[in-house]
Amino acid sequence: MSFRELLASLEQLHAQYARLLELGAAKKDQVIQNRLNELMATTAKESRIIKQIVESERACRQWMKQFQQDMGVRPKLRITLSEIERMVFSVEERQQLAAIRQKLADVTESLKRVNEINQQLIRQSVSYVEFSLDLLADAPEEVTYKNPALDQGKRQWNGMFDTRA
Repeated sequence: MSFRELLASLEQLHAQYARLLELGAAKKDQVIQNRLNELMATTAKESRIIKQIVESERACRQWMKQFQQDMGVRPKLRITLSEIERMVFSVEERQQLAAIRQKLADVTESLKRVNEINQQLIRQSVSYVEFSLDLLADAPEEVTYKNPALDQGKRQWNGMFDTRA
């Protein structure tokens, strides 16, 4: 029966998303603690899981298509789980489908939040590195005092942080 295979496929998809969520939380700690080697390894693991998720989603689509055919309905390519849920006659099966749909929605929402936090942390890290480089790389060539009246506005300082102001 295609319904059982569909449920199994959705459960597998949920497990993969949950694993991705775990890696996202680990990534957050790695960014905060500046553990770059671990961060790169975690990113590689995420890439592998994302490839698995793509395959699982493809399998879910196939099972959804098969389920529609089993129900005697012309298969739609872009059908949602809610629409599939409405096709199920059994209350128990409908509840199972609603439960996995909710679990998937919850884990993807959590994943979205973790990814947003990680993006903010990475942006902050990059900004800090750029600021530090500006302080070091764009240091003025002349550090002795010069009469500002004789300078005639020819400042060559390009850094972000100007201690002379």
